[in-house]
Amino acid sequence: MSGDGGLRKNSQCNNPEILESTWKLAQVETAHSRTFSKEAGERNEDEYQQIRQLPYHQEMARGDLKLEVFQHYLIQDAHYLKRCAESMNILANGVKNDHDKAYFKNRHESWTKHHEDMLLVTFPKYKLTRANFDDSVISGEFNFQALKY
Repeated sequence: MSGDGGLRKNSQCNNPEILESTWKLAQVETAHSRTFSKEAGERNEDEYQQIRQLPYHQEMARGDLKLEVFQHYLIQDAHYLKRCAESMNILANGVKNDHDKAYFKNRHESWTKHHEDMLLVTFPKYKLTRANFDDSVISGEFNFQALKY
């Protein structure tokens, strides 16, 4: 095999110049993605291992996580998703560039829909209702500065 993942062999295109340039582009994008992912993973390995040792993850891995604990985190995820959607709306209303405005508006709409889907579809699967969300408060704040980019 030529290392192209079958791109050349499986292509419908017969133009060798187009095939070659497409293949080269795919190689560059793949190499860049792997490099970034690998470097980011290496920089955050200590934090990742610390997260894996948290009781929630240990109990999930062992299969003995209590439903009530999972429900708590599911409700918290819904709060974070709602806040992220709201922040996208604030950003959309605050930027002047039309491209950025459209981007943030689309994120707001998409994340708002995901939040609603979470409440309507995911919550019932785990014996939760919208009232569980409405009656709860967000606990803690995630420290994004702890991650090394």
